[in-house]
Amino acid sequence: MARRSFLSTAGTVAMSLVLVALLITAHSYFITPEQETAPIAHTGARGDVVDAGRFTMKVGKVRLAESVAEESFGGPELQKAKGVWVVVEAAVEPTLSPMQAGTPTLTNGDDFEFLAGTQLTTTIDQSSVPFEPGIPRRGFLVFEIPTKRLTPPLTLRMHMTDNGLDDRLAAEAQIDLGLDAGDIEALRAKAAPKVTISEPGYA
Repeated sequence: MARRSFLSTAGTVAMSLVLVALLITAHSYFITPEQETAPIAHTGARGDVVDAGRFTMKVGKVRLAESVAEESFGGPELQKAKGVWVVVEAAVEPTLSPMQAGTPTLTNGDDFEFLAGTQLTTTIDQSSVPFEPGIPRRGFLVFEIPTKRLTPPLTLRMHMTDNGLDDRLAAEAQIDLGLDAGDIEALRAKAAPKVTISEPGYA
């Protein structure tokens, strides 16, 4: 009787484990509403022209800075980092219609995600002038990151939309900044005391 009870219990446990495994597998196939309408990513590397479908993007020089500033009527307004500023130069060009940039993010090797700094009004993502098709514009993106979070690889993500607000199924560029641990250490050693962020100009 005890043996039958043991076998029955073991069978129940085994069946439960199978059901749990099936539920986990089935869950992995479900797509959430957010996933259904998430920006459509196109990947590339720094220095390449990344074609994101509705716009192209090319990332150039990457610098680190202790402070960033924008030109204003009263002179440069300084923003000191609680950590370090990652300053990225980029060129953007819509291919079909006028577009505005969404909020860019920078993801590190530990999957921490940092939003672009919104304190400045002269960065690409804060430009009030829509980007026009066939007219590439060059400017800056800045990210404030704790120094200990500068772990490779660093990946820049930026999407663009028709109105800058609705990002459902937006075109998105995902660009590997191509920096290893040695590159990051070298950038830290020569971090600028200040970098002035000018408004996007024509490339």
